Amino acid sequence: MDQSILVKNVVIVRRVYLALVILLAINTLTSVFVLSNIRKMLEGFIFFIVYGVIYFGLRYMKDWVIQLVLITSAFSFFWFVIRILIPSVDITALVFKVLASLLVFFFGYQITFFRKPEVRRLFGAKGREVF
Repeated sequence: MDQSILVKNVVIVRRVYLALVILLAINTLTSVFVLSNIRKMLEGFIFFIVYGVIYFGLRYMKDWVIQLVLITSAFSFFWFVIRILIPSVDITALVFKVLASLLVFFFGYQITFFRKPEVRRLFGAKGREVF
């Protein structure tokens, strides 16, 4: 695969992570100040930190970010699948399911994309793969 196509895909993935970090920051702040829901705030804060670290790792093309992306993508993939399977009680939950299904495809794509040897060479990753 061409090097420029790989770099463009990494840039797109990085931008999606930036959008996720911004949305999680907004969600966490509304959970704290409006809803006072501690569990939702902690959950959003953990994802905010992990996705932020992944964003900066992708931005600076660090070799350790590939392992973190693979582990986080697998965890997020199953987390969103489970959230999709929970019955909807209102329209907000239904809208969340539509967005969650898009994220399931995004995280599934990452699992296949970051396992490619060309991508690992692009980041200079050495050593064993997680998956």
